[in-house]
Amino acid sequence: MDRVLIVDDNTTLAYFTARNLERDIEGLSVTIAAGYHDAREHMKGHEFRAVISDLHLTDGNGLELMDEIMEESPGTPVILISGAPPPPELRPDLFGFLLKPYEAPALSELVRAALSTKKGSSADTIEIGHESDSVDYDVHSVRNQLCALLTGLRAFESVLRENAEHPEAVRRTIDRYIDRLCDHVHKISNELPKRVTKNAANTKSKANKVESESNNEDTGNKRS
Repeated sequence: MDRVLIVDDNTTLAYFTARNLERDIEGLSVTIAAGYHDAREHMKGHEFRAVISDLHLTDGNGLELMDEIMEESPGTPVILISGAPPPPELRPDLFGFLLKPYEAPALSELVRAALSTKKGSSADTIEIGHESDSVDYDVHSVRNQLCALLTGLRAFESVLRENAEHPEAVRRTIDRYIDRLCDHVHKISNELPKRVTKNAANTKSKANKVESESNNEDTGNKRS
């Protein structure tokens, strides 16, 4: 049996992702770690055929985790997932990078490829996702949160289909998650104007400071 570790502080999303993978890949056993430190505990005395980690964790990040994995178990395929484009400091031996939102089969195919890779062999990093223009932090922050929600809903869809023989239970579950989604989107919408206003004020303050320093310098030159 092949063992795979999923590292994500969104344990609900990780649960549905694990179920999808175990359903799609025969003989796969998925362990869930709720963050960086939890992953380190799971890796003590256990060997995983592949590790899937969110790039940004509340108690660390996927890049640091990959460094430790490669030091302790070189050649283990690592797949990183993020709502933002891959950072420039990605290791060349990273097996795969998946950009949110993604379709569940895309991750399954990456995991299949990782499991078929002979440990210790090198391969070019596989990147799956859409290209993104450079945008400011606020837009990235909002997009990342919405992408995480969308990815979770897509993973949840298959579970709902499996329970289609209980329509009332499915309806209640859908209503509960839609309410949660709407509350979260409403919260993001309320936070964004405050962030934009704050950033705009900071930018204006910096511009005024630069202009003031420039004027002072010009005045000093004229006096001399």
